[in-house]
Amino acid sequence: MLGYFDLRPLWFVCGLLVSVLASWIISRSCCSRRNPWRLMVISTFVFTVAFVVFLTERGPFLGRTQRKEFRMSWKVEPMDVDRAPQGFQESGVRLEFVDFPGHFVVILSEELLQHLRRQPTGPVTVAFDVRYDYGRARGYNEVQVAGLRDWVEEFSWGGTVGNPTRSPWE
Repeated sequence: MLGYFDLRPLWFVCGLLVSVLASWIISRSCCSRRNPWRLMVISTFVFTVAFVVFLTERGPFLGRTQRKEFRMSWKVEPMDVDRAPQGFQESGVRLEFVDFPGHFVVILSEELLQHLRRQPTGPVTVAFDVRYDYGRARGYNEVQVAGLRDWVEEFSWGGTVGNPTRSPWE
């Protein structure tokens, strides 16, 4: 259940309280004659800046988006009608990475399927927006397939077959 909640606000409040309390204890034990407020204000500022830089999407490490293009082969992916949720179409498009064998993306979209059927045979160019946290891919979104930028999509997923050695998201 905790995977659905963003705990960063709670981390910020708890960390800020610990930072202020630690600075108060340090200022009282080391420099009993000095006023603890100055050290508490400095520690609050340093903690807030460090938190913003390292743990929010305002900093340089979280939520960085990069556009990547790949050559991909495509084929019609038949859906197992018995397993598919009610209302889903019976086939989709399976896009397989040419340069990263074993990785694929399936998009259930009749509009995309019709567009690809009008294209010449062979690999097509697919653009993805890839979101990174600390240099590791968090997720991706298909933004352009063979020149088509917008299509009605019912569902999509990606996966691997076998044990690929390299990932397109690295």
